Amino acid sequence: MRFLERQTEKLKAEKYHGTETEDFFIDAERLRNGEPYEYVLGYVDFLGARIDLSLRPMIPRPETAFWVARAIVELKLKKGPIRLADTFSGAGNVALALLTQLPNATVDISELDPNLKAQIEESLELNHIEPSRAQVMTASALDGLEKSWIEPTGMSAVQGVKRIHGASQDLEHDRVKGLPYPVRYSEACDQDVLKCTTREANERGNEEMRQAYGLYDAVFAVPPYVPYDALLDLDPEMINHEPHLAFFAHDNGHEFHSILIEKGMDFLKEGGTLYMEADMDHNSAIREMVKNTAWKSLEFWPDPYGATPNVVLRK
Repeated sequence: MRFLERQTEKLKAEKYHGTETEDFFIDAERLRNGEPYEYVLGYVDFLGARIDLSLRPMIPRPETAFWVARAIVELKLKKGPIRLADTFSGAGNVALALLTQLPNATVDISELDPNLKAQIEESLELNHIEPSRAQVMTASALDGLEKSWIEPTGMSAVQGVKRIHGASQDLEHDRVKGLPYPVRYSEACDQDVLKCTTREANERGNEEMRQAYGLYDAVFAVPPYVPYDALLDLDPEMINHEPHLAFFAHDNGHEFHSILIEKGMDFLKEGGTLYMEADMDHNSAIREMVKNTAWKSLEFWPDPYGATPNVVLRK
């Protein structure tokens, strides 16, 4: 039986329970026109979680599930509550797998495409995830991790640093002196937050709010990493149907890897881990980016085919 025929029979069994309805024939035509099977089916299963694809995010890959499953095994060894982040979340599949497999985890989820916030929230509801265990934000790269304490607390950095120090959150107490940027804390600011200028409080607040509300046991990232000049090397299904925003990155595919390597440590607890997907020919470039940083260790985890594209950085 040819591939298309096998897909059509599989669709009839999975989506239509063996019945050839009018909608089945419409879907069979979609398959004949080259639309990915997962979009026609409407969902994909990912490490025990059902991922809704109705708004057509990038289709979750089994290669991603392979290394995420290994990370989950590691995280299951941790005792007590686990705080995790899933950046570049796409369909939300990594976050949903973490929430499904780790009942002691909460996950902050960020994705650049604003349309996919509703998509991820749909999957959270579909998988019966308690709302208190996850929040979904529209943000790029590490911006979502910074937002993870702004959105639930509703505080600016100035207000946040005052809460931490038990001071008033009335912004009328701020003394605006217009110091040049970058700010160096004055002695007065070090001793009393109410004596900080607004800029000092913002700078100090971002750091202290991150420490108080925003440090993670692990950060997961499946960023875009395909160089723009590799467009024609992709499968036709990817080119014609999946969102290009999810695939392409500047700097020979390392645009977001470099951001994560440079800044990701700031959001991790001591001993925390950055799990990051890359391509199989990226190892040398990743090693160079990690060189002379404060990361304690760098590992390359394999994919199902024996290559080692998946990056693990330990703080």
